[in-house]
Amino acid sequence: MKLPETYITDTEDQIVACWIQSFDKATPSGFKSLQKNIDKIPVSVRGMTERKVIHLCEKQKRDFYYIDTGYMGNLEKRKDFHRVVKNNVQNMFPRYDLPSDRFERIPANKGTPRFDGWKKLDGPILVVTPSAKPCNFYGIDRDRWVYDTVNEIQKHTDREIIIRDKGLRRERLGANSVPAQLIRDNIHCLITYNSIAATEAISIGVPAIALAPGAADELCTKKISDIENPYYPDEEKVYAWQNWLAYCNYTTGELINGTALGIIEELELC
Repeated sequence: MKLPETYITDTEDQIVACWIQSFDKATPSGFKSLQKNIDKIPVSVRGMTERKVIHLCEKQKRDFYYIDTGYMGNLEKRKDFHRVVKNNVQNMFPRYDLPSDRFERIPANKGTPRFDGWKKLDGPILVVTPSAKPCNFYGIDRDRWVYDTVNEIQKHTDREIIIRDKGLRRERLGANSVPAQLIRDNIHCLITYNSIAATEAISIGVPAIALAPGAADELCTKKISDIENPYYPDEEKVYAWQNWLAYCNYTTGELINGTALGIIEELELC
């Protein structure tokens, strides 16, 4: 699939360069020029550092395509999968009617487990902190968030609390990945702000509490007060949710050849 035109704010980004192959024309632009522009040409951006442009598009009711790390298949050094979200930074509206074909094509060695039931472990609470980019995007202070979150947890449980910062990518792979830690440390429940860690936890069978909007919302509780009785969605629902996530997850080849854009537009994913 191809569309006529998009604005781009970063002409040097290699992933954006892949994505714009799905448009006949890509025109460089920026926040100041878009402020004065009343057309309805969509904007393509990558990453939360583009928050001013994203918020401007929302104000102008201008379509935008947001590109970031994929929800699954990225637990190796190289990012092989990316998410592209229309008019949001996270896919928020799961579809439970999609086939499993895209999930099944994700190689087993990419670290994306097929959900096979809830573990119901009885160990600590794992708190995955937000990194600087979402903190800036949502206007929160990381240290304050951790302090308030830990205090709230302690009102509802006496379990040990483990704090996990995002860290460098190479420090979050293999045995150091979130899924590996969840099993290794016998984690009862994961709490995060808006991290992909919530999708990873659910995929491996550990419940999650996500305090900001994210792709795992319909399968999470949003209240820390539920920590001792977290939400365990029906297993068939989780399985179907993973199928949907795979439809929101694209290789660079699929960005280039129009497959990603076609899936987004034809299935009206958002």
